[in-house]
Amino acid sequence: MKNNIDSRTVFTDALETLGTIIGENEKRDAVHLAVEPVICGNHSLSPGDRIKIGKDGKAYLSGYGSAIGIVDPFLTDEVYEGQRFWLIVMPRQITSLRHVWTHPAFDDVKDDIAIESAAQKRVSEKWMQEFADDLGVSYSRLIEQAKHYGGQKERDGWDFWSHPEFEGHYICDEFWEHFENITGVKPVNTANFLTCSC
Repeated sequence: MKNNIDSRTVFTDALETLGTIIGENEKRDAVHLAVEPVICGNHSLSPGDRIKIGKDGKAYLSGYGSAIGIVDPFLTDEVYEGQRFWLIVMPRQITSLRHVWTHPAFDDVKDDIAIESAAQKRVSEKWMQEFADDLGVSYSRLIEQAKHYGGQKERDGWDFWSHPEFEGHYICDEFWEHFENITGVKPVNTANFLTCSC
């Protein structure tokens, strides 16, 4: 009788390579993906769209670097503003995973917001690191400069951060959203503070 035991190792982890082009050595696997019920804040979202969570807690269309997840790709129709759907969190973004149970004798655990916040912070840190790399500066220096300029109340007398390599670069609204996610500090000013001294 033929032995039907699978010769593959017990541990394979497709989650480590999900979202990338894979090699020929990858084998069939199953993965757990984190999901969160969210409300559509855009006029419409399509299955698989990359999305982020806005300050109002609703889901909005997002660029590649700032996406926290995607719209349920198994939907067959678009999701419209106000409708609820599953947000599937990007792979490898969850910083903590545990089972949470409920019982009538105990208060419900209220840490869902903290878990989402940690995942969002990780996405923002990745975005900010890529932004710093593109500028040719360190991540810590960029955050330090952003804290300095974001805290200034008056535009007059600003000493912009100047470097010839900054030509063509500017600070956009998305930068400040990621900055706030990372630091927990809401900037007073959200203007561009980069200049190439041209």
